[in-house]
Amino acid sequence: MRVRRLQLWQSGAVAESRHVSIWIERRGGEVYDYIVDTANLPNWASGIAFSVERVAGQWFVESPMGRAGFSFVDRNEYGVLDHQVTLASGESFLQPDAGDPGRRPV
Repeated sequence: MRVRRLQLWQSGAVAESRHVSIWIERRGGEVYDYIVDTANLPNWASGIAFSVERVAGQWFVESPMGRAGFSFVDRNEYGVLDHQVTLASGESFLQPDAGDPGRRPV
């Protein structure tokens, strides 16, 4: 499975994006199950989550932007891993993210 990550850092109306792709020698379903488990976030996305904590059913991450609420979109068959990040200020961002269970590039 190839995992694609599109990260948007927004400042006012300006947004930058960066595409990162890596091939993982596992079935797509295995990778998706691991990634969509928020408890594993620091293991594969340590740049956005140094640690995670679940409080009263809500996930929180310690990130470069401070403590933030975190939630993935509902599990789905398409490998979509979009997630909502809510900063302490109440400002919220939807971050697009997806796994591609397609074939390995040649």
